[in-house]
Amino acid sequence: MCMDPATLAIAAGAAQLGQTYVQTKSQASYYDAQAQADTQNANTVSKQAELQADKYAQEQRAMSNKAKLARGQAAAAYGASGLEMSGSGLDVMSSIENAYQQDSLTSLANQRSDNYALRVQQTNYKNSASANRSAAHNTNVSGVLSGIGTILGTAASVNGIKSDLSPGTTGATGATGATGTLTNPYRLRRNSSGSLLGYGRG
Repeated sequence: MCMDPATLAIAAGAAQLGQTYVQTKSQASYYDAQAQADTQNANTVSKQAELQADKYAQEQRAMSNKAKLARGQAAAAYGASGLEMSGSGLDVMSSIENAYQQDSLTSLANQRSDNYALRVQQTNYKNSASANRSAAHNTNVSGVLSGIGTILGTAASVNGIKSDLSPGTTGATGATGATGTLTNPYRLRRNSSGSLLGYGRG
């Protein structure tokens, strides 16, 4: 079955438009999925940071209780022996306090280091999610613009074909012969009942 050029142009434009839609939808969906995964990972890291803070708080309480217990035991031992808390006794208390302070500072340094690493990781996930959302948006916009371009291009092509097929118009190439403008020898062909047969001479 023969199809006229205008119908062929419309069919080609529709096929291209459909392909653009499918590609745009697929790419945008991919970016959206990546953004959702990044957001979930960022939330997971946030929960890890909370659990980590609780862990270090428990360690700090445990060290404090251990230091209090050591000081109490030392004071009780000196009290039982009848010795005053002076000289070597104060040295013992000072040693206990110094050990506690050192352990506390080490724990705090570790907490800050771990917390910083988690915050960097969380920030990276958030930035990645933002970038993927922007990519999805840009892909959709690009797809819409491409679709509009296809529609306009198809319309211009169909309009040009119809203009070429109109009686008395110049050919598609607009060629000019020695005696004047060459007319398009091709016309829409119809049968006796008026049905369209195709595009040809005569």
